[in-house]
Amino acid sequence: MAKPSEIWKARLRRAGIRRPGIRRQGAGRPESGAQLLLYLGGHLVVGLLAAVLFCAALLAFDLFGLRGLLLGDAEGWLAGGLLLFGLAVTFGSVAMGIGVMGLERDPRA
Repeated sequence: MAKPSEIWKARLRRAGIRRPGIRRQGAGRPESGAQLLLYLGGHLVVGLLAAVLFCAALLAFDLFGLRGLLLGDAEGWLAGGLLLFGLAVTFGSVAMGIGVMGLERDPRA
């Protein structure tokens, strides 16, 4: 009896898939350092926007009573800023990591 991994490899070959995983069509490798920085900067902006939207949703829907806590204290703006900063670091890092993992491998390496 064939191993499960061999069965899946045969199914993928029949389907015309050489390697499992998500590949973006037309996603090449940035040629220069400036292009790489622009590429990662674009991913960072997407992550920061996601963080702002998530923070706004947390406060708009008053999840876990956060809006009441922030508005009920004189230093609530500081706590809100720290919340937004933490979310921005997390979401920005995740978005940049997704961008790095999406790069194609250098064939010269």
